[in-house]
Formats: sequence, C-alpha cells, structure tokens
Amino acid sequence: MEYMHLSKSPIVEASFYIECVPTNYIDREKAKNITDKLSREFAAFKVIDDRRWRVRNLSEQIPEGSRKSIIAESEDHKILIVVRSNYLSVTLRRGYTGWSEFITLAFKYLSKYIDYTCPVKINKIGIRYVNELINLPLSSHPKAILKEVPAPRKGLACVPVEYMLKDTQYYPDSDLFSTVVQSERLMRNSPTMSWRALVDIDVFAVDPKGVQMDTIRERIEKARKLKNNLFFTLIHEEILEILK
Repeated sequence: MEYMHLSKSPIVEASFYIECVPTNYIDREKAKNITDKLSREFAAFKVIDDRRWRVRNLSEQIPEGSRKSIIAESEDHKILIVVRSNYLSVTLRRGYTGWSEFITLAFKYLSKYIDYTCPVKINKIGIRYVNELINLPLSSHPKAILKEVPAPRKGLACVPVEYMLKDTQYYPDSDLFSTVVQSERLMRNSPTMSWRALVDIDVFAVDPKGVQMDTIRERIEKARKLKNNLFFTLIHEEILEILK
C-alpha cells in the first residue's frame, strides 16, 4: 500500500530495539566499542551513563535489576544508543529524514552487537515511532487531529480537552503486536488556542524465529508496514493534507 509523502514530518523520535538471549555476555569495553566503532561514520559519541560492569559466567542467572548497561549519546544529541548483553536500542531523536537512512544506521550497530553477543534466541524485536502534532488550528472538537476520541460524559454538558488512550493489539497475519498511545490536549496558553497531539506507535514481534540478519530485516520490514498502516488510520485526512 502506498502512502502520501509528508514533507512536514511529525516524527520526533524513531527507535529500533532488540532483546535476546546471548551466547556471550559482553563486558564494558565491548559494549562501548559498539558505539565507538562507527562514530567516525555517523557522529562522535560520549557515554552519558556508564553503569558498573561485572563479567558473569553463562551459568549464572542475571536478575533483571542487575543487567548493566551503557548509554551513549552523539555529540549532536541526535542518536542515543543503549547497550547491554541482552539488549540493544538505537534511537534517532532529531533529524529523521527517512526509513532507509534510519534502518541503515540501526542495522550497522545491530551487526556489531550480534558479532559480540552471538545470540541464540531473540525474545523481542521492534520499532517505535513518536509523532508530535502541534500548533494546529483550533476546532470545536479534538477530532480535528485524531480520529479516536473519548466520548463526553453521559448526561453532562462537556467536551474532552485532554485525554490519553492506550491499547495493545495482536495481528495473526503478520505475527506482530502493536502498542499505540494517543494523547491530545488543548493548549490554553497559546495565542491561537491550538491542539497538541502525540501518537506513540510501537510495533514488535515476540519470540521471532531465527537470528540471521536477513530474517531480522524481513520482520522489521513487516513492522514498518504495520506502523505506517496504523499512523495513517489514526490521523484525520485534513491533518495529513496540512503535513504534505
């Protein structure tokens, strides 16, 4: 399915993430190398949160709270990397220009991460997009931005001025899940009394089969299509026209 190109993209954050069962638990230096190896190609990184590392034997159980991580940020603040033995996330926080550039960036870090950890199983893999729509003209009802709006209180004279909706759905045809958070509020202090809406779309697979890059790429492409389907069905057509 083809969608219109939005020149005024509402995307403020795009993330790729993977949770796995590693063969090798990486130490601090290997985790840091995942950000360092590619810094000259994309941007220089600095570690903004370096939790203490302790090498563990594979036979040891690792409690959730003790999984150590490195959080690194590019100097231009656009890219955020979180690395631990069983988890990697790559987040582009500003300057999103398109899918191809974003997924190429994410998969370069993923390739290095897989080389280090040699995962035997993927528990969860997905993409998450946060969209912000702000300073849009006031309408008599929030439907001007989002299609799904809570109904007014029954029997009372009122209209919604702020709300948040969250749901998680399963799609058997693609074996994917989605968690969507929609929120909208009236910005009373703005000169034009405008609406601000956030649409947070997380599409993921649980226990996908295979850890090969080709398999991962195929699953992420399916997640991208579902993410697009969700976005374009949540936003009113009039708003999409404004974003063209």
